Amino acid sequence: MDIDTLILGSDPNALACAASLANQGQKVVILESRDHAGGVYAREGGLPWRTPLRPRMRRELGLLDEPPLDPVAFCPLSDKTHFTLWQDVEKTRQELARLSQSDAQRYAGFKSFMDRMIAFAEPLLDQTPVGPDAAHWASLVDAANIGLRFKSLSHSDALGLMRLGPMAVQDFLEESFEHPAILGAMALPAFEGRFAGPRSPGTAATLLYHQLAGPRVALGGVVEDLVAAGTRRGVELRFGQQVESILVEVGRCTGVRLQDGTVVRATRVVSALDPKRTFLELIPPLELGPELVRNVTNLKMRGATALVRLKLSRTPRFACLGEQDPAPYLRGRIHFGPDIEAMERAYDDVKYGKLSERPVLEGRFSEPTQLDLRVKFVPFGCSEDVRERVLSTLEAYLPDLRECLQEALVKTPSDLEAEYGLSGGHLHQGEHNLHQLHFCRPLPGYADYSSPVERLFLCGSACHPGGVGTGAAGANAAREILSTNLERAKSAVSTPVGAGLAVGTGVALAGVGALVASLVKKPKKGKEAKDNGHSKPVS
Repeated sequence: MDIDTLILGSDPNALACAASLANQGQKVVILESRDHAGGVYAREGGLPWRTPLRPRMRRELGLLDEPPLDPVAFCPLSDKTHFTLWQDVEKTRQELARLSQSDAQRYAGFKSFMDRMIAFAEPLLDQTPVGPDAAHWASLVDAANIGLRFKSLSHSDALGLMRLGPMAVQDFLEESFEHPAILGAMALPAFEGRFAGPRSPGTAATLLYHQLAGPRVALGGVVEDLVAAGTRRGVELRFGQQVESILVEVGRCTGVRLQDGTVVRATRVVSALDPKRTFLELIPPLELGPELVRNVTNLKMRGATALVRLKLSRTPRFACLGEQDPAPYLRGRIHFGPDIEAMERAYDDVKYGKLSERPVLEGRFSEPTQLDLRVKFVPFGCSEDVRERVLSTLEAYLPDLRECLQEALVKTPSDLEAEYGLSGGHLHQGEHNLHQLHFCRPLPGYADYSSPVERLFLCGSACHPGGVGTGAAGANAAREILSTNLERAKSAVSTPVGAGLAVGTGVALAGVGALVASLVKKPKKGKEAKDNGHSKPVS
């Protein structure tokens, strides 16, 4: 069989998996249904920013570092005031002081706590999740290392982390801040990949989760960079390839059948498509069993984010800035002012299938005359005019927007499903609820990127650690696909617990060896041996 690995899809996770496998000498072919790579992550997809590629993957593939967006968020308010969140803590504190002195005073302590929590949890992104039923010794070492890191936290940080998990983000943030607009700007990342509002349990954990990979970066040329990295290593991309089914013979995946009837065989198949498409549309149900089909059917993939691209004749005027040059504020994301109460009301609407009168908008000027927006909360199958609702909301902040508007392109969750094959229109291939994270992502028992079908693997955003554009799931999947017991042992020994076990085992074996040697050692012939204090020749 000429092809070692066949990868379905070409988003950043698929491209990262392909390049990582090819880096180990594998013959890799990517099948993409569209005429270009990247899917919704391509430049024309409309995503204004993403989380950065993982450092380990950048080193292995020789990719450049990515500068973070700064400011983190520019926040114009409807009363023609504004504030800005910067990478620099002191600059941010000074900005918050214009709205609330008490919030400004507490910001440094809040940021310090979050940074410590990130330092604790961030290594989990590059690790294969360890479930409670793990039996392999290397997995037990990984679990012990997590426990060791947790024990290294201070008493207050350990309690803080345990409290944070089930909390609603509004309750969590209100322990440090009080101004509604500041609360709204701080809370917004908690709804990335969530069908939830500020008062929903578990959203505080999502707030931390979406900061683990680092500050947001521009979408830029991530797809082009990963395609080039793969091509240099021999990865072949085939465009316009519509997959009809995944071939399973005697419980083993052997390739795929295309819609034109062509059969493409490979040693293994790796799907970057979401689990519902992979298992429910491409594999016969009899190959999976009723329990797995039910579990996949029950996965929560309720997309509630629309992508809107506004093409402009010029940069519009910000009411909050007057005649001031807006350029320094437009390098990062823009949070268009809804406070935390308005966010909860917008979520209340989407729960009942309605588009809010005042949707939550965050965007970025990817070009001086192009504003890309994420619109929350937009129900799947939305029948309201999203375009008009977005424009009328923006007019409070950009009063001359309609004068310079040339074109508005809207992609609702329904459009994202139809155009990019994202079930439910969910950008992350599955919600970031607590029961769909870590060892439960995408399904309990399959967090190691495997599947119920032998030689069929998963590598999309539905897998741990999810995220938008990090490539982490793809790189992790590549590592697991090619891992051997020897490699897992080497990796385990490089950790504190593994090194300690190795040293302890070595010392124990040395002690046993010395004891055995002393018991079996025989005196040499012709020498004297002592017996009860007297010397006698050895017979």
